[in-house]
Formats: sequence, structure tokens, C-alpha cells
Amino acid sequence: MVTLLLAEDRVDRDSKDNKGRTPLLLAAVNGHEAVVELLLAMDGVNVNAKDMIGRTPLSWAVAKLLLAKDGIDRDSRDNVGQTPLR
Repeated sequence: MVTLLLAEDRVDRDSKDNKGRTPLLLAAVNGHEAVVELLLAMDGVNVNAKDMIGRTPLSWAVAKLLLAKDGIDRDSRDNVGQTPLR
């Protein structure tokens, strides 16, 4: 289904939802590696598109990998009291 949609010239591959997320960013956030690969193989896909909070697909992909690691402290606070997910 994704392949068929992406084959359409009229489909905006960098369209954004109400949170500023592009298809590439959503695929990265949700771990859809095959969709990420399809989008990366296409000309014109903005790999650095930012969502509403300024995160790129790479930001979310890295965060997802780290959050999957056993023993990671999700609530660790920095010197001003912010957590990594804040």
C-alpha cells in the first residue's frame, strides 16, 4: 500500500500532520524500517524536516533506540531539572 501511494506523483512525500511530522519522521518514530528505506530511496524527500518541537527523523530514531535499551534512566535530570524526554 505504501509503495503504491509513493508511486503517485500527486502525493506530497513531505506533507506534515498537525504536529509537523512528515511521513519519514512518523516511519522513524514508529520503527517502520521498510517505509524509512522506501522514503530515503526517493528523490526530494527532506531528511532534515523538523516537527513542531524541532526534532528531525534522526532525533526520533536515536531516541527510540536508546529508550529500548534496558537500564536506561528515562527520568534522569540535568542541572536545571529537565529530563531527556522533556
